[in-house]
Amino acid sequence: MVVTKAHVLFLLVLALFISCSGQTSKQKEIYNEEFKWSISIPADFENVSDAEGKKMQDKGISALEKPTDSPLRIRRSQFLYSRVVS
Repeated sequence: MVVTKAHVLFLLVLALFISCSGQTSKQKEIYNEEFKWSISIPADFENVSDAEGKKMQDKGISALEKPTDSPLRIRRSQFLYSRVVS
């Protein structure tokens, strides 16, 4: 069998379509009215409650304040908390 440029081109186009079709993943679209932006969250992430998010944020603030022995001044805004679903 003789391999022509048409055969090679066909195989390259076929490989391109196969590779693109495998990249479809479901995502959640979240819009934030305060900041006027939207973000796509991967399907294997879940939203975390505000209470749990605040707990994580306070833990992070504490971790930053301890080594410096000085309080952080943070202007609070609404945050989006999410985590990977196991």
